[in-house]
Amino acid sequence: MTDAMSLKLTEVHEMNVNLNLKLLGYSVCNLVLIPEYE
Repeated sequence: MTDAMSLKLTEVHEMNVNLNLKLLGYSVCNLVLIPEYE
């Protein structure tokens, strides 16, 4: 694998990690906040 390819894969991996962290954050917020309104 070339350096350019591995660099691109690293960027994609970081984007996926950031996206997963955001989704996890939203899920936690929903679990914590929604029951308080009911």
